[in-house]
Amino acid sequence: MSEDSEAESGAGGAASSLPSTYARGLFDHFVTRRARGTDLSSQDVHLLLGWEAEGIPEGWVVEGIDVAFAKLREAPASISECRRYVLKVVEARREKPAEASTNGGAEAPSEEAPEAGLPAPFCDDEPGPLRQLRLLCRHPRAEVAAASERLCEELRLMPAEALVQFDVLLGLELRLEEAVVALLPDEEQEALEEEAQRMLRRERRGADAAAARRARTRAYRALLEVPPLS
Repeated sequence: MSEDSEAESGAGGAASSLPSTYARGLFDHFVTRRARGTDLSSQDVHLLLGWEAEGIPEGWVVEGIDVAFAKLREAPASISECRRYVLKVVEARREKPAEASTNGGAEAPSEEAPEAGLPAPFCDDEPGPLRQLRLLCRHPRAEVAAASERLCEELRLMPAEALVQFDVLLGLELRLEEAVVALLPDEEQEALEEEAQRMLRRERRGADAAAARRARTRAYRALLEVPPLS
């Protein structure tokens, strides 16, 4: 059996294990777009069944998956990587009827609002680092977006007055970096460390902890294209 046919067979087996035609149809569409077999993780299953339970139309999810394939630099390897694009489509579709009634039945503008799909602002006078963190929830790398969303959720549990404290804002950079790196595949973590070592050698710096820390941050930002929060 060829590698492609084995992959297709594995994908078919994964789809057949799903408990509903809704989930199986969406997984089949994802595999068709990816053009080769793929594993089905428990997180993917949870997403598909969750969307079905929420009553999200299958067509909306298909649209979100297609948007993910169009916008991501590399084809998504899992349905989980398409999650934020699906949610943006769902949000846009749900808002359209309200906008149409407000405009007297006129079709809503097709342009996406700058804040569409982002978590709500933390406060009226939102510090720059917190806004930048929210913007990273739309980052094309799934790991960066997921870590940013998780950190936003954690910060919302803090008292409002604590969010503007200098030490809290200063610590966001390292918390986000560590969360993103922890989500990366092992080979990308190794590549990041190797790039940091190359940077140290080019600078002819000793391997002290502070220099290594700064080089690792520069490598992380360069390889994943993550801008600083401040």
